[in-house]
Amino acid sequence: MNPFIDSSFSWPRAFEQRVAAAPDAVAVVFESQTLTYSELQVRANRIARILLPHNATRDSVVAIYLERGPDVLTCVVGALKAGVAYLPLDVSYPLSRVCCMLREAIPAAIVTRTAHIKSLDSALAEAHLTQIPVVDIAAVSHCSDATDPHVEPADSDLAYVIYTSGSSGAPKGAMIERWGMFNHLKAKLDLLELRSSDAVGQNASHCFDISVWQMLAPLAVGACVHIIQDRVACDARSLTRYVEERGVTVLEVVPSVLRAMLYYISSRKPGLIRFTNLRWLLSTGEPLTPDMCRYWLQHFPAIPLVNAYGPTECSDDVAHHVICAKPPPECRRIPIGRPIPGVDFYVLREGCNPLEQCESGEIGELYVGGAAVGRGYLNNPSSTAAAFVRDALGAKYPKRLYRTGDLVREIADGGYEYHGRIDRQIKIRGLRIELQEIEAVLCSHPSVRECAVVAFNADDGDESATTILVAYLVLDKPVRSEDISALAAEFLPACMIPATIVFLPSLPLTSNGKIDVAHLMRAR
Repeated sequence: MNPFIDSSFSWPRAFEQRVAAAPDAVAVVFESQTLTYSELQVRANRIARILLPHNATRDSVVAIYLERGPDVLTCVVGALKAGVAYLPLDVSYPLSRVCCMLREAIPAAIVTRTAHIKSLDSALAEAHLTQIPVVDIAAVSHCSDATDPHVEPADSDLAYVIYTSGSSGAPKGAMIERWGMFNHLKAKLDLLELRSSDAVGQNASHCFDISVWQMLAPLAVGACVHIIQDRVACDARSLTRYVEERGVTVLEVVPSVLRAMLYYISSRKPGLIRFTNLRWLLSTGEPLTPDMCRYWLQHFPAIPLVNAYGPTECSDDVAHHVICAKPPPECRRIPIGRPIPGVDFYVLREGCNPLEQCESGEIGELYVGGAAVGRGYLNNPSSTAAAFVRDALGAKYPKRLYRTGDLVREIADGGYEYHGRIDRQIKIRGLRIELQEIEAVLCSHPSVRECAVVAFNADDGDESATTILVAYLVLDKPVRSEDISALAAEFLPACMIPATIVFLPSLPLTSNGKIDVAHLMRAR
């Protein structure tokens, strides 16, 4: 039994009830395609039936190697019906990165489509995993058995694994259990008061944790999931027009996209963009600034903002802060809010052993406890031990605490403010990036002796402040910057490839022997 949350809520049960109540209601919209609840049910059942014979048992992992779209959502629902965890893989990732994830996860099966089978076979061969069955999504429609498998997994079983950037030089697979996922979905349903008339924008990559609630929460209440094409989701102008024209009622974006949207809105005639149907705008993944809140609420005073905060390791968002009025001029930080039900926050003094809590108002590292905390990192005990510790503070629930690495302080109203990181982790468009992972790849080049990667905020002169990565290299022998960039592209996703490479005779150091970042910024 789950001791943290109301066990009466079960996403699979809620979805089945919606299918029974309104089978012909539209569940999914993607470009000109639609899927009704009954059609989604049939397709997901077929996926589940196909997965079950492939040794897809409790806590096993099934990989999804597809472009974001209705097929991904179908596979996610099918995996949950089969009682297995799903692992999303991005088809745009370098094959070496896909290979690394597959080698670590050893999935029971992989669902893909014909166009990707050749590259996937190469990755499996490199990982020595050619025995893993590959399911072509096109063949699913030929499965004659579309009945519900009626699998009853435990709430403590795995729901999904999502890989994040790793400071050790390799990505890490965060394991999330079903009760953590259910707890977060219930929190979103309650906060947003989602209903069957809602149209929720699904604009996040399926390899990004916010995609989980965007896909699944609407289906629990009979609402419609609008899967927004990547080319639209990544372009502020196109995204703004889509929300306006397609009647999206709930949208979540990262602040860098929100700033670009606000720039576009300000360039149009006043009142031209009204967001007539939009009920909520959520911000996540990066700090939300007071000026963005003021500007949004000046133009759309009836549409509240939600500042959402949460790490991938803790089932996505663990805190919400609702903003209905423009922040006052003296406001310098937007709170991340209070923990959602079933979640505990501890602000602890850095380096204390045993763990010691900060006083209210004192800045410390945030540790998260309760239902949200995941199981750890897949087949990575050393990273798990470093980030997940036993909860010796909460006598009520003796479970795990997750060290977020985020500095926060508790404020007067019981909420919390974000005050930066204790390490070098950064966010670009909401995606977590460990600079050490980039440095490890660049240092693997035989000509590179030392490397430091620094993130800069640069104004592109148009829509928003953007973050760019600059790599500083010390060489043992000459090498072209093009060769370094090619190496990065072989192992890293596009968002982690440095935009600029600078060669230096040595890396500048501070008096205590650390890299002098301020000096590097001047050397750029």
